[in-house]
Amino acid sequence: MNIGQRAIVGIVVVSVFVYFTSDSNKTANFGLTNEDISSIMLETENAFDLAEKEVFKKAPDVEPVEPTELEIDPDPDKCICRGTGKIVQGDGHTTSCPYHSEPQQEAQEPEIQAIENKKRKIGKLLGRRN
Repeated sequence: MNIGQRAIVGIVVVSVFVYFTSDSNKTANFGLTNEDISSIMLETENAFDLAEKEVFKKAPDVEPVEPTELEIDPDPDKCICRGTGKIVQGDGHTTSCPYHSEPQQEAQEPEIQAIENKKRKIGKLLGRRN
């Protein structure tokens, strides 16, 4: 490739680069406005409703679920645990209610438990009753 051919290729490359980077009107058409997104969502909801009617042969009976306003409260009727002492979390596991669960025995520290166990063993070896 001689110098003249390299110059022509270079000019073409630079021209293409400038064309694609400077024409912002073409790339602006790819963005969606909030109105576009809302119309797409509405069309999608309508399509799902139509598909449910065709598959189930009737409109599904779905009643909206009202969120409960229950919180942790000393009153069992207002508490989210409903007086059971167990709060069911969103993923299904349960936690103890701070007001209505049975008090747990305080766990001794492991070192204290180990010392107490050793004392009992020594007492048994020596014939003492603890």
